[in-house]
Amino acid sequence: MNLTDTLKKYFGFDTFKGEQEQIIRNLLGGNDTFVLLPTGGGKSLCYQLPSLVMEGVAIVISPLIALMKNQVDAMRHYGEEDGVAHFLNSSLNKSAIDQVKSDILAGKTKLLYVAPESLTKEENVEFLKNCVDNCEKELQAEKKMADDTELIYKQKKEELDKVQEHIRTLEQKIVEKGERVRQLLEKEQNMCGTVEELKGRQNRLDADVVLYQNEIDRLREHLANSDLEKLKTEKEKNKRLEVKKDA
Repeated sequence: MNLTDTLKKYFGFDTFKGEQEQIIRNLLGGNDTFVLLPTGGGKSLCYQLPSLVMEGVAIVISPLIALMKNQVDAMRHYGEEDGVAHFLNSSLNKSAIDQVKSDILAGKTKLLYVAPESLTKEENVEFLKNCVDNCEKELQAEKKMADDTELIYKQKKEELDKVQEHIRTLEQKIVEKGERVRQLLEKEQNMCGTVEELKGRQNRLDADVVLYQNEIDRLREHLANSDLEKLKTEKEKNKRLEVKKDA
């Protein structure tokens, strides 16, 4: 991943500050990361950028309500919609809290700033636990879909392999028929056969060739209309998904 392009896309900066890029790559690599930087050192970007490009929601624990609001406002400015970032603290009423949870469940939210006292509330703990459970169910469903796609792909490939083999057989028969025509014509000419007899043999052999060619055309059309390529694309997508999940 070209992080400089990603930085430019989301935040408008041309270059990273200090060790930001190294820190971000460490996070994207799935590693636990402890970062200690001075005020103004660019700590926020170190978790904001990864949260935008990775799957799921990043939870940021902060005791400062004013800082939360500033960071959420900034992320909404960079993002395409307001739901990209939310905060959860005592300043929100029930309606606002419901909107936060709704956006999280809808997959709109990438960053959730939470006050320590809000994180320990039983209702919030239960909500986040349910989110994890839902994610696990989705992963299981996606895995089953990937397995089903793999099986269908295998079956379709075996079927189309047989069709292609049949086409090769028919093409070989056409070649053999052509050679047979040539040999028979030479033989008949050497035996001084009549023109009518030669034409009769020629017509019968030509008819056989036409039948074979029509069958080949039908099979090629079947191959062209098959969904094997679609299955291949779905299979590759599932493989990338599995790699991303393992990471």
